[in-house]
Amino acid sequence: MFETPFHFSMTQNGSMVQEGDSSLMIYSLPQILESITEYFTLYPGDLIYTGTPAGVGPTSKGDVFEGFFEGKPVFKVHVNS
Repeated sequence: MFETPFHFSMTQNGSMVQEGDSSLMIYSLPQILESITEYFTLYPGDLIYTGTPAGVGPTSKGDVFEGFFEGKPVFKVHVNS
């Protein structure tokens, strides 16, 4: 599972603000999942937050964020307040 590094990125209002790949993570995904499942049962759709690559910045009402996994869109968030 996840032996090959995977690429992820995020845009803010159409401009790339974050890019990274799993090889830069301090702990591997299998290590993270093993640790979490000692205490919690994971279900389809559960989210695991592991930190963020460089690019974190301010957000404003009306911003649109899009997240990509291996170049494919996986979420789109509109900031409403």
